Amino acid sequence: GAIPSTAAATGFCVTNGGLPSSSSGGSMTKPPSYLLFADPWAPLEKIIESLEGKKQGEEEAKKFSPVIAGGISSPLLTPAGIVADNCDSTVALDGAALPRGSAVGISLTGSLGLQTIVAQGCRGVGP
Repeated sequence: GAIPSTAAATGFCVTNGGLPSSSSGGSMTKPPSYLLFADPWAPLEKIIESLEGKKQGEEEAKKFSPVIAGGISSPLLTPAGIVADNCDSTVALDGAALPRGSAVGISLTGSLGLQTIVAQGCRGVGP
């Protein structure tokens, strides 16, 4: 489907210790949402703090915190369970592998957003 004119989806990439800034596309009534996918070596705490825009006061930050969802990719492992020597990255963008410590994401603003659900157990959800 098409993205409505009241919304925007903007991709971003984090490499070499750089950090994304919190999106200016959000408003004070509805913060942006983010889908974030990182390799195991990415500085996730710093990336999430940057996306949360820790500039506000504590109460304001709680009230307007963005929804951040995503996952961490798994590196190539040897049969002994050790990260393979040739595993430089597990994240790619536009078909090109990014260096270790990288993450890619999408900022959803306007009338687009995320709601998260956590399912307990190992049974599939759906038909």
